[in-house]
Amino acid sequence: RDLVDTERRQLAVQLLTGTEMKLDEMALQLGYSDTASFTRAFRRWFDRAPGEYRKARGR
Repeated sequence: RDLVDTERRQLAVQLLTGTEMKLDEMALQLGYSDTASFTRAFRRWFDRAPGEYRKARGR
């Protein structure tokens, strides 16, 4: 599980900073059943929502 979590986290950062992909599409791409599940995981990793992370990185 830790390995999957690590891979999802790395890919999430790549998608947020390198694409304009919508969060619902990103959640499905990463294997989450919905955007809320992805957002909860992202907050656990980075203590902020994916959208906040993207804005802070200039996307």
